[in-house]
Amino acid sequence: MKTTAFALILVFSAQFAFSQQPVANTAPGGRAGRAPVVHTLAVGPDLGFEYDESPLSLPAGMKFAASVAAVGINSKGHIIVYQRAEPGQPMLLEFDQNQEFIRAWGEGIAKRPHGMRIDPQDNIWITDQEGPTVMKLNPQGEIVMTIGEKGKTGSWDEAAGTRYLFQPTDLAIAPNGDVFIAQGHGTGEPRVLHLDKNGKYISQWSGKVEGPGAFSMIHTIALDAKGNVYLSDREVKRLVVYDYSGKWLRTIQMANLLCGFYVTKNNELWITTGQDGQLEKVDWDGKVLGIAGKGPGKDVGYFGESHYMAMDSKGDIYVADTEDGRVTKLFKNR
Repeated sequence: MKTTAFALILVFSAQFAFSQQPVANTAPGGRAGRAPVVHTLAVGPDLGFEYDESPLSLPAGMKFAASVAAVGINSKGHIIVYQRAEPGQPMLLEFDQNQEFIRAWGEGIAKRPHGMRIDPQDNIWITDQEGPTVMKLNPQGEIVMTIGEKGKTGSWDEAAGTRYLFQPTDLAIAPNGDVFIAQGHGTGEPRVLHLDKNGKYISQWSGKVEGPGAFSMIHTIALDAKGNVYLSDREVKRLVVYDYSGKWLRTIQMANLLCGFYVTKNNELWITTGQDGQLEKVDWDGKVLGIAGKGPGKDVGYFGESHYMAMDSKGDIYVADTEDGRVTKLFKNR
């Protein structure tokens, strides 16, 4: 009897150890080459959301791409989806405030769609990680500004007259229209580029520095009410904070992957945890105030990769999932 019990303990221990091993990131959406991670669930109060896995009404015969990169909501409550579509398929889709389809456009607009932001004038800013460019589209969806040069990867060097980007992932827009562009998706030199609203160079800074202000990548970026710049060093789960001029302030160690930042109109900070499959509402010191999502997976309430999110005026949340190829709505019964 003791032998049997001991054997069961050994089997259980082996299974538990196996479940904690890193799993290679080879899912759709191009995670090959990313550092293996062990997925952990966020700890904090459950925010009590319900989940709708198909909130957006697509026309007959149309479906989302296998990888949905980002989602945004404009001043009309319209929902814009930015997806990694196959050649000939639209990369941008728009839905009205009732989640009804309006239009699709942007075939081939980007090589690898990544982040998206919508400014107060309803301009749509999209990052093309492998383009590598940042494009500003007017509310009609027309490109009115391109930052970087398509097909040319490199540094932004005013003296040399070379204005290139390297793996742009996300951007943040200041109240005065200044743009902070996050660059570096895990290889090469990660850096922040600060431009004015017209794309004129102001400054930049690199993560390849000595000391605690270093960062190995920037997957998302946000500004707080003071103008401080928050960067996500995703794989090592750190918030790295700089001031508006690029002076390092502090680094905050977190427990989960930091995939996407979203700042509400009330200056609340939310974080999507990527392949950890959840959302966190946090304060500006990184303390978790509440969580949503049940972890990594494909069932209702789970996410393959909660990449980026947006919140509407009612407090409902829309999450772009790069692995499960969908937009999920989180809502509360009112």
